[in-house]
Amino acid sequence: MPIVLNGTTGDISGSSLTGIDTGKILQVKQTVKTSLFSSSTNNSQVDVTGVNVSITPSSASNKILVICSGDYGNDNNDSFQNLYLSRTITGGSTTDVVIGDTRGSATRATMNATLRSGGGLSHNVTRHFSCHYLDSPNTTSAIEYKLRMLIRNGTGCIGGSSSSNDAWFTSTPTFITAMEVAA
Repeated sequence: MPIVLNGTTGDISGSSLTGIDTGKILQVKQTVKTSLFSSSTNNSQVDVTGVNVSITPSSASNKILVICSGDYGNDNNDSFQNLYLSRTITGGSTTDVVIGDTRGSATRATMNATLRSGGGLSHNVTRHFSCHYLDSPNTTSAIEYKLRMLIRNGTGCIGGSSSSNDAWFTSTPTFITAMEVAA
């Protein structure tokens, strides 16, 4: 059965859609990092080199959908680390765009990236992280979104397991995508 939309029959592309004023994806930017990032800087946020994307909104009222995903590891069997989705607007400071509420002594973060051994060898494994956030930056200046990491102990890594000396360990890509969404 053919599809008919706005008088068009058959295969329909987004360019043939009319009468839709909001929610259109206006542009998509993506960065894929295929190499491993590691850091032993403890108790301070560090930029995950190469996991950043820049986008310039066409209207200050538009939103930016940011998606970031990949795998993390640590060389310590009891590691505690957190991940942050951060934004820098040209000429401004870097801010974490979405973090949890203040709650006791808990660290506020975008994502948890802790590995606990429970008697095993957690430094040999990776776990997946993923974040989807619809940001309202209210600007037409260039914006850089990036992934940041805070490590409490050990050497944290993004893009696979901390060790590479066995075929059971992994090396995986990390993705960050920014899409401008019409308001």
